[in-house]
Amino acid sequence: MISIESPSNSQLNTVTQWPVWEKEPCNFDEDYTAKEMFYILDGEARLTTKCGIDKTIYQGDLVTVEAGLLVNWDIRQPIRKHFKFF
Repeated sequence: MISIESPSNSQLNTVTQWPVWEKEPCNFDEDYTAKEMFYILDGEARLTTKCGIDKTIYQGDLVTVEAGLLVNWDIRQPIRKHFKFF
């Protein structure tokens, strides 16, 4: 499952303490062996899986990707995100 939500103020206070990851437009697969939560600071990407999940993420989205998914990232605009694995 990949979920997208608008973060609350308390969630924003937490996620801004997490590390930042940046990536230029590209396409790659990510095998999620752990759950990841991330907050999109800038950019746009399409996340898809072979099991039919198809989500586009944008600036301001708080995204959770469950462990066990193989996700294709199609980064359309440079991405900057705060992230944490659980």
